[in-house]
Amino acid sequence: MLASNRKILLALTFAMVVFATAVPVALSFGLAMAQARTNLANRALFYAADILRRVDITGVQDAQAFDELGRIPGIDNCSAETVAALQRVEVSSPYVKLVGIMHGNQLTCSSFGPHNPAIDLGPPDDVSPLTGHNVRENVILPFSPSEKFVVIDNGHVAAVLHKTLQVDAPTSDTGVALVTLSASRKKIYATRGVVDPHWLTAMLDLAPGQTNARLIGHNMVAMARSKVVDVVTIAALNEQSYSAIVTKLLAVLLPIGLISGLILSYLILRIARLQMSLPAAIKSALRNNEFFLVYQPIVRLDNHRWIGAEALLRWRRQDGSIMRPDRFIAAAEEAGLIGCITERVIKLIEPLLADLSEVHGDFYLSINLAPEDLHSDATLPLLKGVIERTGAVPPQLHVEITERGFADTAVARAMIDRMRDIGMKVAIDDFGTGYSSLSELMNFALDAIKIDKAFTQAVESHAVTNKIASLIVELGRELSLDIVAEGIETTEQAEILSAWKVGYGQGWLFSRDLSEDELREALLIPKLYSDSRRID
Repeated sequence: MLASNRKILLALTFAMVVFATAVPVALSFGLAMAQARTNLANRALFYAADILRRVDITGVQDAQAFDELGRIPGIDNCSAETVAALQRVEVSSPYVKLVGIMHGNQLTCSSFGPHNPAIDLGPPDDVSPLTGHNVRENVILPFSPSEKFVVIDNGHVAAVLHKTLQVDAPTSDTGVALVTLSASRKKIYATRGVVDPHWLTAMLDLAPGQTNARLIGHNMVAMARSKVVDVVTIAALNEQSYSAIVTKLLAVLLPIGLISGLILSYLILRIARLQMSLPAAIKSALRNNEFFLVYQPIVRLDNHRWIGAEALLRWRRQDGSIMRPDRFIAAAEEAGLIGCITERVIKLIEPLLADLSEVHGDFYLSINLAPEDLHSDATLPLLKGVIERTGAVPPQLHVEITERGFADTAVARAMIDRMRDIGMKVAIDDFGTGYSSLSELMNFALDAIKIDKAFTQAVESHAVTNKIASLIVELGRELSLDIVAEGIETTEQAEILSAWKVGYGQGWLFSRDLSEDELREALLIPKLYSDSRRID
């Protein structure tokens, strides 16, 4: 059985170490990818917004040029004054390459002077739904045949723009694709880099002034729509940019994840090693007398008089650290050492019980029995033996059994009946935390129930545990059992429990845990017990 438990513990330890190592690393990867996605979206939105800023400035400058030139009288004659006015407007509009006068589809005059012959621009390619201005794309002008321009006119005044002006924005990322297009017609005006048609078909219908960023394929695509003109700008960062950001983030997060995983794994291994080595350590502790008892007084709640004390086992290891039983009792049970622990507890209470029998015949000591003790033929002789050697009366020795001890009803009932037959008192410990029901409790001849401290400490509140505590008290009274409330820490708790007719209590309100010498001093018990009477 022990070998089987050890194999299970080893398997669980291995699984937990793998889990503890893998999870922080996986979280590092996940966090890096999520952060990279956010970072990439913010950068793409920045580029889209920067292009849109250029588009909006151009739109504003166009409108200002149209307005200013429209107020000049006789501008159609392309006089020297007209040309000077066109040049002045052009200088004040840095995003505008050229301004001029339109007659039909022809540019007849510009800041360069009169055009003879007039430059035929051809019919408009589009009309802006926001401004009603004519838009011509890919225009080639005679004085700059290697470049393509966009010409916007209101039927009278024209503004000539570099086709790629807006998408010539500086970028710190490689492989950035930039696009300007008509918001209403999804018609592309200018591009930079490789443009995926899916970006256009997947483009959301943005309201003027709105922005959006999302993954489309392997690209983070950000879009922004102008409030000024009928234009949407798109900026896309490719997988290469994403990988670069992930790599940078992982350089920071992955070591943190690895260190966290290693620390968790170390702690798990240390705990597992402690658990696997506890049986050997317990055997050594028994040989070296490292176990000792402290005592917590049990009092009457009506007058706070001490009537008994619960013996609590502690383990002082060779390094001086104290280990509580909740950390080693389970290991002792699994290793089959719990009987040795119980025997040591009985031996440790013997001197105090002997002296109590001569000085305080009505004061009792209470010890805890493990479920396995109820199945052992050695338990009852141990209990009878200590009573006989110390000269104590049987009611001076109480035993407490947790609800787990009642799992095998027939065995538990038989052992409890035999203990009570010799005059000992039996209590069910930590009642309410296990699986006992009223019908099961009625099958046993008990003397007391002890209310677990979790319920005791809730009596001041309106929590569900408060109601459970009240029901436990009612149950105890119905069965004519003594009721002991554990873990009382405040006067209010003691008063409420006393009002509920709870007879007894223990906890730090009345006393901290006491050593044997401190308990003797409090009870004025001299050390009468002779070591020569001890049976080892």
